Amino acid sequence: MAGTERRIPLVAVAGTLAVLALAGLLVRAVLDSGSDHTGSTGGNGVPATPPASGPSPDPNALPASWAGTWVGTGPGNPNGNYSFGLHTDSYKVTLTLHAGRLGQLVGQQVSDIHDQDDGKNDGCTESLELKAVNAGSVDLAAKSTHTTDSAGTVVCSSGNSYEISMIDGTLRLALNALGLGAPTTFTRQ
Repeated sequence: MAGTERRIPLVAVAGTLAVLALAGLLVRAVLDSGSDHTGSTGGNGVPATPPASGPSPDPNALPASWAGTWVGTGPGNPNGNYSFGLHTDSYKVTLTLHAGRLGQLVGQQVSDIHDQDDGKNDGCTESLELKAVNAGSVDLAAKSTHTTDSAGTVVCSSGNSYEISMIDGTLRLALNALGLGAPTTFTRQ
């Protein structure tokens, strides 16, 4: 019986040593894998893999950072040098954009143009299709249009196109296709 009592502590010590050795090997394997994601090298001298930054942006889709409501206000055209001869004292445009891919509707443009002569809103509302995605800019085309206010006197033309870029967190029209006195810069609301 004395021999059996000595074997139990020896088996327990041997089992504990085996568990500790296995744990040490696992810790060493983790440290050597270079999985610390800090850009430092692991124990094998190979640079650690940086963490994934998420999926890369779709080159055929409206950039996610552009989605939202954007508003711009222009001075209008108080002198009446507008292509329709309107005398306007304010020109506000609300641009609402949402996710979408090339060929899809990605938002709308709503113009509020105050006509000084009759006091009506002579703005137009357009649904916008994504036509192209370039480095830092997108091309949008009006697919349908109607007067913003049914009492307005302007006839809204169809087929307008807009090149819009994002610069320092604001959207900007490359060419002012909206007319004289229209805004060229839009801020997020």
